[in-house]
Amino acid sequence: GETGLDHALTLLDLLNDDSLRDISEGPQSLRLRQLQRRRREKAAESWEFCTRLGTAFAVYGGNEHSPSMTKIGDALSHLDPYSTSDHPMSLESEGFKVFRLLRNILSSASKIDDFGLAFENIASCALLLLANQVLRIVQSLKYHDQSSNGSHRDTERDFKRAKLSELLSSFIELFVSCTAWVLREVGSNTSGSWSLIQRQIRDKLFSPILRRQAIDATDALQEIAVSCKSILLGNRFSPTAAAKLTGLVGCTKYLGDELFHCILRRTQQLLVATALNKEVVSLHNAILEAVIGSSDHQEDLVTCTVGASFPLSRNRPYFSRRAWLYDSPIHKDIDEYLMAVEKDMVSLSSSEWQNSINAMKKSFLTTYILPRLSHKLLDIRKKRRIIKFLCYFFGCNVQSTPSANSTEFSVFLDVDIICATMRSLTFVVFQCLEECYIDDQLVSNLFVCAMHLANASLTIDGTRDEKLITWSRNTIQQTSGKNMFQLSKSEMDASYVWVFFQWLYTIGSLVASTNDGFLQDLESLRRHCRETKDCRNGGMDDEFLALEDESKTVEQWEKLLLDFQDFLFPSKKKENAPHVVNVYAKASGSKDWRKSTKSLEDETLDSWTPSSAARRSSKEFMAVIVAMS
Repeated sequence: GETGLDHALTLLDLLNDDSLRDISEGPQSLRLRQLQRRRREKAAESWEFCTRLGTAFAVYGGNEHSPSMTKIGDALSHLDPYSTSDHPMSLESEGFKVFRLLRNILSSASKIDDFGLAFENIASCALLLLANQVLRIVQSLKYHDQSSNGSHRDTERDFKRAKLSELLSSFIELFVSCTAWVLREVGSNTSGSWSLIQRQIRDKLFSPILRRQAIDATDALQEIAVSCKSILLGNRFSPTAAAKLTGLVGCTKYLGDELFHCILRRTQQLLVATALNKEVVSLHNAILEAVIGSSDHQEDLVTCTVGASFPLSRNRPYFSRRAWLYDSPIHKDIDEYLMAVEKDMVSLSSSEWQNSINAMKKSFLTTYILPRLSHKLLDIRKKRRIIKFLCYFFGCNVQSTPSANSTEFSVFLDVDIICATMRSLTFVVFQCLEECYIDDQLVSNLFVCAMHLANASLTIDGTRDEKLITWSRNTIQQTSGKNMFQLSKSEMDASYVWVFFQWLYTIGSLVASTNDGFLQDLESLRRHCRETKDCRNGGMDDEFLALEDESKTVEQWEKLLLDFQDFLFPSKKKENAPHVVNVYAKASGSKDWRKSTKSLEDETLDSWTPSSAARRSSKEFMAVIVAMS
């Protein structure tokens, strides 16, 4: 009610640095300036209290042989050096300092004892306070909107609403960032109390928000707060599920978009949590659903944010581009701060930690990404978003060569994964060319993704690193005079990689061409793909290979590609199995999609002139192939 509104406005006015600068002189201005000065003094006293308390803890811990007290004392009295920004005193800058302090304390508490009791208490207290603060502010914002006169514009009320919205945004950022860091630090803690809280965070808040499902976010926040309070009250070893709450009617509409953007920006911390704790691995699917389900105007933003969150290995470049246009300084400060923290922690991580991260990457790619690309019924626009995600994913993970004494990269991106990725990309290329209308953005993304794959480095025989395209070129020289049945596994893999790149290179030459008749060549290629849609086969597996002959046509490279795919990925369908028809089965009400579609003769292909972006991407891909082969 009104008391909550006053409380929220008081919090917001605490440290507004520039709000009083332009107010004219007078009794009211003097009173407001004195109020602001007192609030700033109170804030300074709070930080001084933290420093003194941390010093006392450190002294007590040193004298009484209590290392836990010393760690917490250091976290209270010394902010980490990862952020050197010196912003003017404001709500956002103070909120950022609060997050740095909480992260220090949480990280220190996670290393205190093997049972995690101190961490559970401290994390529960932090999440409880922040969740309750978010709920109080959102109620104040609802009350403000309900009590305002919609027919009359009141400048003062509009100003108050803007201040409340900014306050809510800052506290949502604090809550989500702290929650994501708690999930990251909790690691393999599977105690009953934390299992319940993790399920509530994962299944009732983060996953539904990422999937854009209609939920009552205030209900989920209340359940998390109740569970945290239960731990603080001592109900640790036999937790009970929180009672069914009704939420706050009409308040969740203020949280949806803000929660989605905040959770999305914490993808990197959530991915680390899934690598260290298999119980939260279901977040993988929710993160991918956020990519697939993004709208057209948010596609670049979402795919860049998620794709650039994966370079979590030593010797990997950290992606510096930021697609966000930040609404608040605290969002930018926390993003840059956590990027620096993660980079430093990764450089000091153990081999076991790195192996968990590599296994997470491999699982995410093979379990969630590639099956969707190969799915026949998935919409081509959703596949475009997945391909765009892969551009950032591979771009962040293959741009530099690992050091000679590091095999972490080869553990993640081995030949089998590369071949499986190429198979999925082949399926998407065919599907793209079969469409009546060509998606130029998808074409551009396909060439960029293939270019990053061509730049990939592999560790050969555990001793040397070699570019993928160079390795395949050197290996196929040993296949001269052989047919496919005579190839070893390594030769088969290298030949498939080489044929894939040559096939795509030939298509790229058509896309980038400006010669007379190139439009007819593109249309002929598209018609060929449509006519062979349901009957593609190779038929060149018994011929002697001549893979170094680069003068082959698109159709010839395609036949070789399909033959190698049949060898490497044999179909589980039995070709000679008898076709049994159940004559007593009830007729299905759904129509066969094959019969419901128009015949190829009745469908007309829209004229396609490749865009400048598609031409540029194809030329860049072709340049990489020429330079490395």
